[in-house]
Amino acid sequence: MSRPIYVVAFPSWTDAARVPVEAFRTQHDPHAALLGAHFTLVFGSTLAAEVIAEEVRAVAARVPVVPFKIGRAARMQSGGGATLAVLVPDLGQAAIGALHDALHRGALAPEWRLEIDFHPHLTIGCAATPALAQALCDRWNDAGAELCGVLETLTVGALDEGAFRVESTHRLRTP
Repeated sequence: MSRPIYVVAFPSWTDAARVPVEAFRTQHDPHAALLGAHFTLVFGSTLAAEVIAEEVRAVAARVPVVPFKIGRAARMQSGGGATLAVLVPDLGQAAIGALHDALHRGALAPEWRLEIDFHPHLTIGCAATPALAQALCDRWNDAGAELCGVLETLTVGALDEGAFRVESTHRLRTP
């Protein structure tokens, strides 16, 4: 059986933005050890990594880099029943959503999970209940951090033996 393939975008940002996000994730996100903070754009595809990489390469060649700004954390229900604490971009949300949609045209179209609304986010925590997730969001929001960064690359990879293995990385178009 083939490994599920993911497409993620790791933010390019300063250490002043990255360090607090990763520290919070280390405490509250059980997946923090698998890979750094990221926007997931393709979730667990069963297509071959080479097919996905070719699709990602084509999209990346025509989609420009995406600047983003995040002001607050919010709750989001996960598919597995837990409630997530997530950082949702104020600036860049539409562009990241359009990038997600562009990746699901062509070869990935049959795997677009249309029954699940896509909301661009960076997961910073996972909780058993909405109240616990809200407490995580409140803790993050009380710090009042505003994060800025840019998405410059798309990474194709798979979860393999407890780690995220990069298959390929593709640069978004520079305007």
